[in-house]
Amino acid sequence: MTTAPADASANQLLTEAQWTERWEIELTDDPQAFAELPREAYDQLPGYNYSLLKVVWSHCPFKAWLEFRDPNRPTRERKEHFLHGDLHHCHLLEPEKYGDRYVISPESAPNRPTEAQLAKLADIDIENLGIIPGDMPKRPTQKQVDAPAPKSPGSAAYGKWLDVQEREEKWADWEASNPGKKPVTAEEAADLSSISFATEFWSQFDAENAGKELISAKDAGFGAALANSVLNHPRFGPLFADAPENRRGNELTLSYIHPALGVRIKARIDALRLLASPYLRLWIGDLKGTKDARPGAQGFGKEVANFGYLMQAAFYHDAVLHCRAAVEQILGLSEGALVTVPLEFEFIASEKAIPLPEFVSGHTISEATHPREISLGRQAAYAALQQAVDCDASGYWPGYDVAAQPLELPEWALRQMEAKLAALGEVG
Repeated sequence: MTTAPADASANQLLTEAQWTERWEIELTDDPQAFAELPREAYDQLPGYNYSLLKVVWSHCPFKAWLEFRDPNRPTRERKEHFLHGDLHHCHLLEPEKYGDRYVISPESAPNRPTEAQLAKLADIDIENLGIIPGDMPKRPTQKQVDAPAPKSPGSAAYGKWLDVQEREEKWADWEASNPGKKPVTAEEAADLSSISFATEFWSQFDAENAGKELISAKDAGFGAALANSVLNHPRFGPLFADAPENRRGNELTLSYIHPALGVRIKARIDALRLLASPYLRLWIGDLKGTKDARPGAQGFGKEVANFGYLMQAAFYHDAVLHCRAAVEQILGLSEGALVTVPLEFEFIASEKAIPLPEFVSGHTISEATHPREISLGRQAAYAALQQAVDCDASGYWPGYDVAAQPLELPEWALRQMEAKLAALGEVG
């Protein structure tokens, strides 16, 4: 189980002045790079990022507004694969913050009390319960007790009246022996004690772990396994080892003004490294947990196409390109050191079904090796950015077209139906 994520309002975009005041960092029109910027600060940083543009491009502007701009958007339960991705990233990129962000639910922890269970405790002093015997009769109402005795002692009515008096006498004796106690059955007492124990346990646990996200041991283990599959990989392990030369390039936030549209762009890079072997390049590493990490168009290439990662590669490539001078300072390089150094983007894909080094693969893309792909990703990002900027200017973020649209089916589905009909025709 996990606790609910932070309130969406905490991730609402701020104005530049608000952001500067909140985080005590001045934003300028010059390209900037920020190391160790808290995630909340990045989320509140004004600007257009890949996540927003991806939804504009793949769905519609209104869905992007609902997910990223709506000030009243509800807090949604975080999906499991997003949690695993966050754990994967934290282990590899910010391992020192893991203990401050997450706490594992103890195996012996009781279930959290439900609202209905808590309501049972609302008006009860758990220390002031009195257990009634198992054979204790039902207590009569006051109206029954006060009813006059029937005139005929041998009648059925008189027998019922006598039963009422005997039951009330038993209750009076119990109360005399348990003054001020609330009568409950043994089962009720055990249930209330269990709820009280769970309430006290979680109250103390939450107080001791305030601000941390509660995760299950299973989720924690899976996140660690994903990270270890990268750390134990012969090529990627050294690139993500917890070393100073790696740490300075982890979780970099980039910010710049788009040269054509004049709006602020922001990006958060997983890993940036200056690599010299087998050739000098500025390497952008992006961690992905995936169903299929196999090389090729039918493996991870299909994942890239399905999830819009091509736009991400181009968007991050251009962000680093624009912020080279700021990146030089972050990486401790001399001014102009990166001017002629080529950029290379690489997806580090870890198969979630089998989180082992043998099922981790790298997939590189650059302008030199993939000019068509980078160009298409760049054009898609620019088209989505133009749409988002226009939506902000007009205040209108449209959904799907209200007009009737011709139905379109995938070609493979039509071929599949034709093949089945042909086979049935042959049988007939």
